[in-house]
Amino acid sequence: MMILLEAKRLLTGKKFMMEIDVTDRCNLHCSHCYHAGEVDDHEPSLEQWRAFFAQQRSKGVRCVLLVGGEPTLRWDVMAEALKQFSIVDVITNGTIKIPEDAGMRIFLSLDGDKMVNDRIRGAGSFKKALDNYHNDGRVIINMTLTAENYLETESLIQLALQNNFAGLTCNIITPNCGKSEPEKLLDPLIRHKIVELLHQLKRRYPRTLLLSRGMIQWYRYPDHRKKCYWRKHVVHFDSHFKSRYCFSDLDCSQCGCYAGASLSSRFFW
Repeated sequence: MMILLEAKRLLTGKKFMMEIDVTDRCNLHCSHCYHAGEVDDHEPSLEQWRAFFAQQRSKGVRCVLLVGGEPTLRWDVMAEALKQFSIVDVITNGTIKIPEDAGMRIFLSLDGDKMVNDRIRGAGSFKKALDNYHNDGRVIINMTLTAENYLETESLIQLALQNNFAGLTCNIITPNCGKSEPEKLLDPLIRHKIVELLHQLKRRYPRTLLLSRGMIQWYRYPDHRKKCYWRKHVVHFDSHFKSRYCFSDLDCSQCGCYAGASLSSRFFW
């Protein structure tokens, strides 16, 4: 289906993929979150969401990635997306279980074993996520790699295997434009070590690490402003339907986005 939609985009110029914040609210306070501090309590109503989804569908959108904040805090919006779009994916911290009959791909955010993950995401978050999604084949672990946790990648691959998850994906932490504290910026040497580790793990777990070799190489060179499919050919909106160019006001010269790597490597490598 994706190939047919991409062929149609090339012929018509209509974008078929959308990424959108369902809410700015979140029930965790992750130390690396670029979304912190953007909370707005005046959220659009379900009727407004329904109308917005219908408008985007009329423009050709068929595939949607729901993000936040924590999207499961607005299950009503997620359920409406399932009604209107052919493919719906969600990135969630796993603390609120998505119903088993919901036909969506679940990217479950975990950042290491219990000790490391809970240090980054909050006490009890690791156990809660696994209690909710043990043996759930809809799940792909979605890990954000930092200097603090990148050596935990193999342990999460093994966790995916133990829980019959679909696999594991990785983002490399991407700073906000002009907002990140200097000590949180990723050292180029650490990026190099991350890339080498991912190549090793791809050889060891070719079916479980859901990164192609092209995607891993894409991570090696962080500046993708001139050839990022995710930035150029996907529509992006915040939780109030305001257009943007990516998940947030991110520094694309230091990119480590899995979505950018997966789509751009598919079409440009």
